[in-house]
Amino acid sequence: MSRTTFILAMVGYAVGLGNFWRFPYLCYTWGGALFFIPYFVCLFFIGIPVTLMELALGQKFQRGDVGVFRGIHPRLAGVGGASVLAAYYIVTYYNIIIGWSLIYLVMAFINPLPWSTTYTTDGKHKDCDNLFITEEVFYKDIARTINDDCTKLDTSSVISETSVFGWEVYLATLAVWIIVYFIMWKGVKSSSYVVWITVPLPVIFIFVMVMNGLTLENADDGIRMYLKGYDAEGNPPDLAANISNGKMWAQACGQIFFSLGICMGTMTGYSSFNDVNKPIIGDGIKIALINSGISFFAGFAVFSVVGYLIGIDSPVSDETASVGLAFVAYPAAIETMPGSNFWAFILAVTLFTLGIDSSFSILEAPATVMSDSAMFKGWSKKVNALLLCITGSLCSILFCFNWGFTFFDVIDNYLNTYLMLLIGVFETMGAGWVYEASEITAKSRAHKMSLYVLAIGYWSSTILIPCLSVFTEAEKGWIGLIIFVPILIMFWVISFFLSGLSFGEWKSNIACYGVRKLSRSMTKLSRNPGEPRRCWETVFEHWWGFSIKYFVPYALMFLLTFSLNNDLRNAYGDYHIFW
Repeated sequence: MSRTTFILAMVGYAVGLGNFWRFPYLCYTWGGALFFIPYFVCLFFIGIPVTLMELALGQKFQRGDVGVFRGIHPRLAGVGGASVLAAYYIVTYYNIIIGWSLIYLVMAFINPLPWSTTYTTDGKHKDCDNLFITEEVFYKDIARTINDDCTKLDTSSVISETSVFGWEVYLATLAVWIIVYFIMWKGVKSSSYVVWITVPLPVIFIFVMVMNGLTLENADDGIRMYLKGYDAEGNPPDLAANISNGKMWAQACGQIFFSLGICMGTMTGYSSFNDVNKPIIGDGIKIALINSGISFFAGFAVFSVVGYLIGIDSPVSDETASVGLAFVAYPAAIETMPGSNFWAFILAVTLFTLGIDSSFSILEAPATVMSDSAMFKGWSKKVNALLLCITGSLCSILFCFNWGFTFFDVIDNYLNTYLMLLIGVFETMGAGWVYEASEITAKSRAHKMSLYVLAIGYWSSTILIPCLSVFTEAEKGWIGLIIFVPILIMFWVISFFLSGLSFGEWKSNIACYGVRKLSRSMTKLSRNPGEPRRCWETVFEHWWGFSIKYFVPYALMFLLTFSLNNDLRNAYGDYHIFW
């Protein structure tokens, strides 16, 4: 795989539906450009460092996630296994969304569109007086969360009042699985050709949507909502309250974490096919920045249409995020435009290509692990891919029932919020604290005592401080981030004096063990053989090492604790206890 193809494949994996429908919404919610402050802090101290870590580990060990972490320590093999299994289960419901986009792609060829107001008697409603026609088409006819009598499916007081299977959705999802199989049936050799179409195409279409959106009436009000955080009535946000709100920082961290798709085994799997001497740093930074750039650019396509919907007083103008934006609000705007079928086609293809890249890329992670495993060693890539796609398509059946939308929402929340963040903590622990630990402790008793004090002090603080600061006073939970710094310095000082080493030796052998070796290997690959070290390399090694070893685990634990506190105070989704 060439270097350009690798970057393109990783961008295709990272850039997904969340770039289109979540990042713009978070900007609007948290004061427009103000959201960029926590977003870029998290990007440079979490997103880019972890991306580089996964690329470096995959390339160094030439294995998938399980092989990588087993190589660090045999007991960490489960961390790699958990990341791959979690990512695989995400695909089983992610492909449902791609299936929805296929349904909309088919409907784009129907004239007038199935959600056209020509089917209504009052310009708004078709069969349900309480639903706008685009809501009825999606929620009643496709997702089936609205019953035939136009009432909402009850999954709060009961598990589900009815159980109806959506054959149309499952057939569309099955088509997605078949497409994914033929993309990945030869491994990265086949998928590396596909990304040259599926990565640029949605970017081009988003550009077309932006150009069209900016010509719409009232688009400027939508852009003001996006960049300045004004509400629909034109009121400015409370910037001081937003910047001090821990929830904004938590959501910025979560957006970086999930948008880049780190800790799912895909980046490790793809980089395992690279030459061991391929430069890493430049590629990782490009992947992260391109991902963020596309997220920012997509916001103009989204909020120009939101502003237009507000201007025409659309009943669905408040649908500014997630599936409501993509399958309810945007189609409502499209129906009023000249050439509505063309714009419906553009929207459907954009959603499909954004999703399909992420889908087959995620599946490369378990496929790589299977190839590394002795159990599947004799199996061909075609058979491995077939097994993954057949099993995945069967699992997707659960999400095609009318209660599947609830199941999808709950699984997505808890799997992404808790398991993936916890995996991130264990992965950075493996790279920053377990890797090279046995070699360091074997040097002397002083080395051992110094390392143990630092490790115990750091991890006890990483677990206790977020719990104490968040659960005692959630609104002031960010204070825990500040308290952590002097406590960490205190343990550094104790560890230094116990070691009996010079400061330089202590920093290399105790404070930065593990990450120092990995960061040195990355900077070495960035220069030609025989070239001297450059001044930026030392800065990079300290920044990356500090981020992976000290900042990322604590930040992810803080985010985990913050999310747990929110869920304990307010049960997610107001669903039945079964869910």
